Amino acid sequence: MSRARVLVTGATGLVGGHLSSRLIERGFDVCAIVRSEEAARILGSRGILTVRGDLTQPESLARACSGCGAVFHAAALLDDAPISREQMLRVNAAGTEALAEAASEAGASHLVFVSSAVVYGAGPVHGAREDAPLVPHSAYSESKIEAEAILERFAREGTLGVTIFRPYWVYGRNDQRFLPFLRRALEMPQIPLVDGGKALQDSIDATDLADAMIHAAERGEKGSAIYNASDGVRHSVRQIIETAAQTLGRSPRFTDVTLEFAREAARQSLLPVTAELLEWLSHDHSVDTTRLRHELGFTPRIGFEEGMRLALLS
Repeated sequence: MSRARVLVTGATGLVGGHLSSRLIERGFDVCAIVRSEEAARILGSRGILTVRGDLTQPESLARACSGCGAVFHAAALLDDAPISREQMLRVNAAGTEALAEAASEAGASHLVFVSSAVVYGAGPVHGAREDAPLVPHSAYSESKIEAEAILERFAREGTLGVTIFRPYWVYGRNDQRFLPFLRRALEMPQIPLVDGGKALQDSIDATDLADAMIHAAERGEKGSAIYNASDGVRHSVRQIIETAAQTLGRSPRFTDVTLEFAREAARQSLLPVTAELLEWLSHDHSVDTTRLRHELGFTPRIGFEEGMRLALLS
């Protein structure tokens, strides 16, 4: 990155929040796009410059990108709330295109994008490499696939270097999605697990993902590159819950259920889980990280047990 000022989208979220902190620790001036005065106040208290804007407002993106050497794009609509396909594509795909256009016109050299390994399909997915076929199976996965294609076009045209990261489950301090689910599950007298909770999941600590993103931007390579993001160690759903329980001093009891039973219980709001999360927890999801470790030269340093302890007890 040739300039010390960088832009972060999604700075109030899990990945963007950790990313902003790591950038500040490394001496960068961080600018963030915010949609509310409350967000501006919170980020401002951390020494982050803020610009009022939105991914659907191109003129605000031009202001935010001004003077930035690199752009880190971590903002997105997620699939844990009822959102129309049109809205998902408008924000996650068209919004990414507008941001890339603004970054390019502002003279930024690189854009780092948080995509998702859901682009490989609903599952089971075993050891997917970056060149595996992309399988849209939801509005969210479709929006990420389209956003990636847009960014690769900018890279081919030579107007912007692009790095894309594809994580599955990202966890860490201030996680407002999965960790609350774990806490709610541990309050149940018995935790129902589909197929005994055997499904294996890839994960990465948010700080590790942030460090990988910064490392990619500092390399500043031309063209485009895509990296799966995981610590490389798979844990079953039962192991994940047991790790959380041990950290919090709980002794959970489990019961084995079928996927059909769990789907009906979730539909009736008898389980503390969305339909999307239930499907994810019921199938294996893993990626190959050879390219992350050998081509990018990045190895995650935070183990799962340590990361969960930091996330749950902080």
